Amino acid sequence: MINGWSSTEFAKAYLLSTPTLIQREPSYVAERLLNYFPDNVRAYIDICCGTGDLTAAFRNALNPEVKVYGLDINPRLLDIARDSDTTNSINWICADVMNWTCPNTFDVATCLFNSFGYHKRTCDNLTFLSHIYDSLNDKGIFLLEVPDREAVLEKLPLQDWIKTPYGYLLSEYNWNKKGSWLRITRVIIDKSHRLQFSIGLKLYTVRGLRRLLEKVGFRVLHCESAPPISPEQEETDRLLFVAYK
Repeated sequence: MINGWSSTEFAKAYLLSTPTLIQREPSYVAERLLNYFPDNVRAYIDICCGTGDLTAAFRNALNPEVKVYGLDINPRLLDIARDSDTTNSINWICADVMNWTCPNTFDVATCLFNSFGYHKRTCDNLTFLSHIYDSLNDKGIFLLEVPDREAVLEKLPLQDWIKTPYGYLLSEYNWNKKGSWLRITRVIIDKSHRLQFSIGLKLYTVRGLRRLLEKVGFRVLHCESAPPISPEQEETDRLLFVAYK
């Protein structure tokens, strides 16, 4: 399976692997990213929100009058997000960004934790970005987090094993000669079953992604190292692009 985001199999793999691979503290992340939000924000959307832990952290940090939305393509992950939203204060949207339109609605949109670049063709990634651009109000802010390409190519091992509470997680990484496309294969093994899935990820240079954002109309304010995902993390291998409509 490659990038089968809407499948039940992907949801299972996501739920088993993500807590082990990304030990993030949503409230810690939201607190730091709020520095980029305008004072008069009225509507915010978390693109590719998964199980909604970060969406909920923003909900708790923002003024109660702000409308908060979480969008994801996987219905199983959104079911978990809805179940966790005990106050029913978040609007959950099950949709594929590639087919989704909601013009001039949001003051801030985020796409975080390496949720962008899963289309091999640049034209498809442009479509993804253009739909987010169209959804923003005039002068709306877009925060996009992506892997630091240079750090990935330098530090990422070919394989690694991680012992988890349920068994073992094997990750294998392969990239093309140009270092522009990364294929990740994960194998999850426990006593009762073996689950394998693969994803492909486009690795952009800072200059290349800036051009992509500008091509759909964004004004890129700056690119910087993404905030740590917990107090224990000293540095990150991710970049944060701050762009305006």
